[in-house]
Amino acid sequence: MKWHLHPLLQAYQSNLDQTRMPSDAKPLTGHVFVIVPGWLHLSQPDTGADLARQRASLLALGASVYLANVQENASIEDNADRVFRDLTQLAQSHDSIIVLSASKGGPEAALALTELGKNQYALWAHKVKAWVNIGGTLRGTALADHALDWRVCWLVSSIVVPGGSMEGIRSLSPRRSIARYASINIPPHVQVVNLLGIAKAQEISARGKDGYAMLSSLGPNDGITLLRDAIYEAAPTIVLRGADHYFLLPDLDLHTVALAIGLVQTLRAKDLP
Repeated sequence: MKWHLHPLLQAYQSNLDQTRMPSDAKPLTGHVFVIVPGWLHLSQPDTGADLARQRASLLALGASVYLANVQENASIEDNADRVFRDLTQLAQSHDSIIVLSASKGGPEAALALTELGKNQYALWAHKVKAWVNIGGTLRGTALADHALDWRVCWLVSSIVVPGGSMEGIRSLSPRRSIARYASINIPPHVQVVNLLGIAKAQEISARGKDGYAMLSSLGPNDGITLLRDAIYEAAPTIVLRGADHYFLLPDLDLHTVALAIGLVQTLRAKDLP
């Protein structure tokens, strides 16, 4: 049997092989990237949950970048409603919208796009072209159940979580997340791609090592969620070796640029008659 690499993966690899960021060209001009950040992206920006590095790379290539109006510790369902409203508003004035989500922002984006599919006959809905799922906690994490255990939840709510609310963590529990994932139905016109970090034990970052150890008995994981739970199954997947959930790679900018340009190239090719 002959295997064919997905066009998006081909474009990404081709751009990555050029090994440098474009200096003068602005290949992303005219495209709006909606950033759906991860958990506690305001309180703990050092985790990379705010996707600041990716946003800077996209802006340098001419893209318009919009940070979704989500609350950093709200439930996934509540934030999904906010993302959907953002997409609805932006689609009134922009023709090419790409959603970029990280971690807890993954299921929030997925729910918003599922709602988008219910409006498939609206012309504005088709202006949302793609979704990049970066290490999404699509089926939750067992770490949420650990944090909700009565023996430690008081410590988490008083020290870790701003305001003491546990709603964000509750919405990440595997039982709730698996049921939610079953309802996900991304519109067929939306090109989806997963970005997945796969790291050996010795490559796990200091921030991720405790979670990695706690989840190791359940299967391969990135320090926050099981690898199988971080991908949208119906989509091509780009694997970044040596990266855990926090994607602390020195060449992350190159991967961001290669994927963003490759995605736009793929979308353009799909639109050709």
